[in-house]
Amino acid sequence: MGMPQTLPDLEVAKTRARKSIAKFTAVSTGGSIIPIPGADLVTDLYSSMKMLNEINEIYGLSSQQIDKLDPAFKVMVAEAIVAAGGQAIGRLITKELIVTLLAKMGKRVTAKQLTKYVPIIGQLASAAISVTVMASLGEKHRRDCQKVCQIVMN
Repeated sequence: MGMPQTLPDLEVAKTRARKSIAKFTAVSTGGSIIPIPGADLVTDLYSSMKMLNEINEIYGLSSQQIDKLDPAFKVMVAEAIVAAGGQAIGRLITKELIVTLLAKMGKRVTAKQLTKYVPIIGQLASAAISVTVMASLGEKHRRDCQKVCQIVMN
């Protein structure tokens, strides 16, 4: 699938991206409930990488999709990415990039790690924080991708 070309295409992409965010938020939340220290970090890294890559693909903005664009159109997309300010658009999503993005959500991620050591209630709190962090990360990225498409469409 390529970049949305019309407003209805953009709405379809938005719906698909939100389903993706919900799916990966659920996976991350499941990892938070596991009472093994560090299991949630692995799950969060994996889920975040997969989620951001999937959202990029939904909007036609993965690095592979952008590489296949006509050179003139590629320049337009690159300028739109800069204008939208999306750090993960059109890039290969790596563990390092995810750590950087999660660090910007620092207090929530730190609180999540600390709550893991309180039996049962801590795991529930960790899961709640996981939902917030993953949903926020995914929704911000989705909005950035949407903005890039809107800029290119105008």
